[in-house]
Amino acid sequence: MSQEFDGFDLASFWEDSQYAKENYVGEEPTPEVIEAVEKRLGYKLPAAYIQLAKTQNGGFPKNTNHRTNEPTSWSDDHIAITGIYSIGSSKLYSLCGETFNSRFWEEEWGYPAVGVYFADCPSAGHDMLALDYRNCGPQGEPEVVHVDQEDDYRITKVAATFEDFIRGLESDDAFREDESEIERILWENDLEALRRLIGSGFDLEMTDEHDRTIIENAAIQNRPEVIQLLAEAGASLRSALEIAENNALYFPEHEASVEALRILTGNNCDQSAPGE
Repeated sequence: MSQEFDGFDLASFWEDSQYAKENYVGEEPTPEVIEAVEKRLGYKLPAAYIQLAKTQNGGFPKNTNHRTNEPTSWSDDHIAITGIYSIGSSKLYSLCGETFNSRFWEEEWGYPAVGVYFADCPSAGHDMLALDYRNCGPQGEPEVVHVDQEDDYRITKVAATFEDFIRGLESDDAFREDESEIERILWENDLEALRRLIGSGFDLEMTDEHDRTIIENAAIQNRPEVIQLLAEAGASLRSALEIAENNALYFPEHEASVEALRILTGNNCDQSAPGE
């Protein structure tokens, strides 16, 4: 009997999500499917990944954060994921799917060929999680790494193994103490708190360490209601529409932000990015 996840409650690991069921969750992979996926990818998948897929093949975990020893574009002390890819090819987000497969991130977005990209992040493609086979070889036990497109594809080790990564996932509450109010508002889509922040005289054009305003970060996180509220308060749209359109090319759910921003751009033609 497999010893992966001994003593770990896999039964309550997954979030019940209709969107995940439609786009991430595949059927339980058969030995034939696993063999075909490994052959196509050129890497042997960790036994723990296969074991997890037998409880549910891909989807949204309830806990989506993992601690790091180094800062990334997401946070000083942790990274966050959206979903885990299914083993197969039938879903939009699966390891060998027609569109957002593991190889897609290398071929279309320029991510380094370290192994298998298996989890996406809230940034809509601007950082990803990968199984890193560079040290162990294609048949070995890979590390889990965070690859940060926002920082010239910087690679940060997250966990020694896939099982360690899954066991190390934590809830949002574990990191709320160091979270800024703006980050919390965007993460929770807290419109009432945003209205209070605007009313207090908050500088809507203040930028973060990546030179992005709150409305641009709202576009990255697909928060159309936040975008609308900020625009009504006078925030410059800057490159928010471009960000949303780029994200929507790969993440269809971001069309909601694109639609909102296109309407706003049409109504606010003077709010283009500086220099345009």
